[in-house]
Amino acid sequence: MILDLGEYHYSTPVEEDRELSWRLTPEESLSDWRIVIQIIEDDMEDTEASQKITYNVHKSVLGVGPRRSEYFSRVFRNEVVIEATKSTSHIQLQDSAALAFPYMLDFMYRTNDAATEVNVTTENAVALRHLAQYFGIPSLFLSVNNFIKSDLQVWNATIYLAEAELYRDEKIISAALKYCSPLPATLFKDVTSSPFFKCASIALCVDEFKMKMKNQHFNFFSRRNVPVGTKQNRIRSYF
Repeated sequence: MILDLGEYHYSTPVEEDRELSWRLTPEESLSDWRIVIQIIEDDMEDTEASQKITYNVHKSVLGVGPRRSEYFSRVFRNEVVIEATKSTSHIQLQDSAALAFPYMLDFMYRTNDAATEVNVTTENAVALRHLAQYFGIPSLFLSVNNFIKSDLQVWNATIYLAEAELYRDEKIISAALKYCSPLPATLFKDVTSSPFFKCASIALCVDEFKMKMKNQHFNFFSRRNVPVGTKQNRIRSYF
């Protein structure tokens, strides 16, 4: 027996199904929270004039589930915090962390596919690791760490070192230094951060160090007569 139960009817056309995303407009996604990211700029005296980016997000995504943020989960459950009155969080981030922030959100929203990894690269790995720590997202932290373990090499160690210095990530600094020079890590860091180097960043210091050694036909692996004594004397011996 075939039953005719009629067709689906509704007063308005059915919209095409869309995956919930912070990238949709607030009207499309029915977002219920805003995150305003303020980019920290060292040379800007007026912080109010610094660049700001607004993200329209969902509390159910950021505060619940396997990829939730412990930071936002606590904020959403605390009605007395200032953010709750306007459903808005104001957060200051370094430039590279601000650029990586959308990838953090993408990772959190893709909970329907547990195998989906974060969009991590050599350039944003340390910033994403910082965001994972800052916002309390252990699954993101693990994913980024797995990438760094397979990606960190001699050719990109200075990139990791520069970013790690920015976020004071001692673990990444220690790991990157192992690839930067056969010198003992502590001595190499002393050399590249000494007043004898006049450059804008630790990465440039590393490059300058390598260039000095190349110009002097210096062989890292054959030098044995490193003067002992004060740190200053030991550093001077490399110039």
